[in-house]
Amino acid sequence: MVQATQGTSRRVVPVVEGQLLNDDAQVYTESSCYTPPSPAKILRKPRNWEVPPTRSYEQQHSQAAVKLQSRFRGGRDRGESADRYFQSGFGGASPVTPSNLGLGLYAETHETMPRVNDGLRYRVRDETINKMWPQLGFPLERFPHQGHSMGFEEIAGKVLHEVISSNKAQLPEAVRKQLATVRYFVDSEQPNREAGPLTQQGSGFIGRTQECYLLGQFDCLAVPARADYDACFRSFEASVSGVHQHSSSAPVLADCDGPEGFAGWFWVVHVAAPNIGESTQAEDFVAYSEEEPHSPPHVLPTSTHVGITSPSCWKQQSTLNRPTRRLHEDLYVRDMGRIWRNSLLAMGHLGVEDAVFFPLGMGAFLRKLSLNDDRYAEPRLLLKLRRRVAGELMNAIADTCVGASSRGPRYVHLCLVCIGAEAIDNHNCFLEAAATKLRECPKLTDVLQLRQNVDSLQLAARDLAPATKGGCGTPKVGILNGANRKLIGNHWFQTGARLAIDENFHRRSASMARAALLLNFDFEARARKPMQLRENVSWLGGQVVSVQSGKLLGSGKASQGPTGNTQRPSPSTGNNGSCLCCSRRKPKEPEHGAGEPKQNAGNPKVAATTQGA
Repeated sequence: MVQATQGTSRRVVPVVEGQLLNDDAQVYTESSCYTPPSPAKILRKPRNWEVPPTRSYEQQHSQAAVKLQSRFRGGRDRGESADRYFQSGFGGASPVTPSNLGLGLYAETHETMPRVNDGLRYRVRDETINKMWPQLGFPLERFPHQGHSMGFEEIAGKVLHEVISSNKAQLPEAVRKQLATVRYFVDSEQPNREAGPLTQQGSGFIGRTQECYLLGQFDCLAVPARADYDACFRSFEASVSGVHQHSSSAPVLADCDGPEGFAGWFWVVHVAAPNIGESTQAEDFVAYSEEEPHSPPHVLPTSTHVGITSPSCWKQQSTLNRPTRRLHEDLYVRDMGRIWRNSLLAMGHLGVEDAVFFPLGMGAFLRKLSLNDDRYAEPRLLLKLRRRVAGELMNAIADTCVGASSRGPRYVHLCLVCIGAEAIDNHNCFLEAAATKLRECPKLTDVLQLRQNVDSLQLAARDLAPATKGGCGTPKVGILNGANRKLIGNHWFQTGARLAIDENFHRRSASMARAALLLNFDFEARARKPMQLRENVSWLGGQVVSVQSGKLLGSGKASQGPTGNTQRPSPSTGNNGSCLCCSRRKPKEPEHGAGEPKQNAGNPKVAATTQGA
């Protein structure tokens, strides 16, 4: 607002963006009464009014500010490029059409995969957590403030403490029935490959031993489960009833102890692929590589090393020097073929008719292999490795599922995603491998069903499981899951691993999550005994079976006699050896039923912790 003079009267003339709102512009321009305020009339002086302005930072701080701004712009641009990558992928290789390779048409195809925002993803995770506790016989009303002031780890510790102190008496019948159906298939012919020799200090590799692993390297853990949410993270119960998914009037489907039994359920076969390229410290790279003599050291910036970053962005980044190692490709491919074959054999022993597979271990576990072996910075070599792994799956299908002496599933549904360059490469590798194997095995297409951009959990839950005639018996559908060897389900209850298949399977299935908690009998990756998972499965009522012959090796039933190992697992312990759920009160020794051996008093508690999975 400015003051303008017209005659002897003074009035205020409004100004918007330097212009008068009416015809008084001439008055404003001709008037000489308006003068800008002088600095002396400012009511409040700055603190350093008497002090000349000085620069309080040096050149290195200016460079740091520039780097911070560039990193911010880089993060913003990476987010935008990730959106474009998800929607249209990179230019370059395009998906191969199976009909052009003589494989016929897709059994099912979609243009893209559903995109789920993180808010919905984590809301479904919280809903699954809230469903778990009542299903395990521990409603939230039993906890202070209905569990709202307690985290997942705290509630899980109390639940596991009550389960072991009551000798499983508080577990509902549905959970008992589910756990009694669990099968742990052990590869007795192939022992676990050691994690490599303990490397010397300063060599740049972390030495690991087998005591941190729960699941055997070539073993398969089969757990019956039911999905609660589809690929879009929408509730199956609400979609069946036609009620809004967050409505309280949506009916709750009966558990496996109901009259329908395991109708609509499916097997989840947990297997673990070797991790040779997730980071510079991929856990299995040392076991599958050899040091190259007489070669210069492999130099990497420490920013690529997990857990080592410089807090000062203007400082010069240091480097990581370590011996040059080369991947033993034949050894890695052979072990991947054994994992494919054991998975199919395990499903065959379970009576599975429809098996759902995906590119196991060909995502994050191969993505940064070039950081460990710089030869694979060449895209052609990495693509060749993916092609060999895909060929091992086709060999396993032809050997176990085709012919009169078939020991595997009747159909193998291979779900391939075509979103992004890496997924397209995997898609093309599997189709090319199938086309090559088709020349040797013409009946391969009778077993192999190709599905493009199809969610494997939704395929098993909505399409395959209801169509089977298993009824109240065991499920006839099995899906493959890329598990973590240290912890079944990994840390699905946390915010990490947003797109990992293992975590998202458990976030969308309360029955799968509750079984994982009891089979792990922990919620963190810790030091394990060599037979820890076998003991857990047997104590919970499941069976340990040979994956080659299907022969029973151990059972939790008392009628099995000396072959059953019913030793109870140790409760979760902290670093000091105390129980996480109760550090003051020692659990009362429960009474043992007839036929169940008493727990060995000399069994030490496992207290040492390892790096999280």
